[in-house]
Amino acid sequence: MSNYETVHFDQSEFRNNPPHLVLVLDKGQASALLCFFQSGFFVAGAKVGCSVSAFLIRQLGLSPEYIRDHISTIFLDGKPVDDLDSAIIKHGSRLALSSALPGLVGATMRQGSVFASFRNSITYRESAIRADGEGVIHLKLFNLVMEDLGPSLLAKGILVNSSELKYFLHEHDDLLKGCKKILFNNEPVEIGALLSNDFYKESQFVQLSVEMTVQDGMKRGISE
Repeated sequence: MSNYETVHFDQSEFRNNPPHLVLVLDKGQASALLCFFQSGFFVAGAKVGCSVSAFLIRQLGLSPEYIRDHISTIFLDGKPVDDLDSAIIKHGSRLALSSALPGLVGATMRQGSVFASFRNSITYRESAIRADGEGVIHLKLFNLVMEDLGPSLLAKGILVNSSELKYFLHEHDDLLKGCKKILFNNEPVEIGALLSNDFYKESQFVQLSVEMTVQDGMKRGISE
């Protein structure tokens, strides 16, 4: 998790509505899609210039109790964060959230760790001028945080890199075969067409959503 890879993107890429892919699945089939949270997805139109704490509560909808009890390790732009109220979210910020990581390294990276002095040189310290407005955030989720938050985020829809999505679909055609329905920009699409044509060649990003079937045949968000 401490490995930090720069992700380059231009905010103008998000101003036009990206193509939208909806997968309708039976309950339990969507676990393979959680890989997108580890590689990272995008939050467009995020309020920036706020603290990490405010972003988690007001924009991701997390409770202070969940943050305190379940998110023990936070990286902002590749650096571990101890003070969530002073670290500021900016356009282009890369934020990673995790529950407790194992071992001494995991203990060292936790918020407020007694071993924090061992990582003093890499701990996040705010130095930029605070600029309010809207921006794009690159967000990663790991382990239990991914399992807790991933399903509801997939139900709402997440923005992913189109090339990563294309690779994933080719590697997981079994998942597509298990879909009850596939919609692309609100139109039904066959698996063969989805795999053989680059529907999103004009866009760097795609909105990916998952809907779950229930016994009465109606579709509901995966979080319900």
